[in-house]
Amino acid sequence: MKKRFVLALAMVVIMLLAACTMNTNNSLDNTTWYLVSLGDEPALSDVKVTLQFENGSVGGKDGCNWYGGTYTVNGDQWNVDDEITSTLILCSEPIMEQAQAYMAALRGASRYQIEDQQLTLLDANGTILATFAAQS
Repeated sequence: MKKRFVLALAMVVIMLLAACTMNTNNSLDNTTWYLVSLGDEPALSDVKVTLQFENGSVGGKDGCNWYGGTYTVNGDQWNVDDEITSTLILCSEPIMEQAQAYMAALRGASRYQIEDQQLTLLDANGTILATFAAQS
């Protein structure tokens, strides 16, 4: 009986410690955004690029293909898993170029900021890689 109690108590402690390490202040969770610019270049006006966050998953449309993967945040730091999957539809050259630059920005970002309904992805040096507006 005493061994069961100790084992049960140990399991409860482990679950509590795991819960404490989870990021419950994830301001990206359950939000959807659309691309406004890549670096200092405006996004193609006739192409909608979306970015959606939900329960540790990230996905959307890069203007040509649907994509999805996982992400983690810690404060303003973020990381998108390198194994983002994507459909393989071919689009016109300008759209494909923007899609490739967009995916590179997602993978290259290490920080984010949310201010005035705008999401900005930045690299480790603080360079703006992509800017999004909140989708209502």
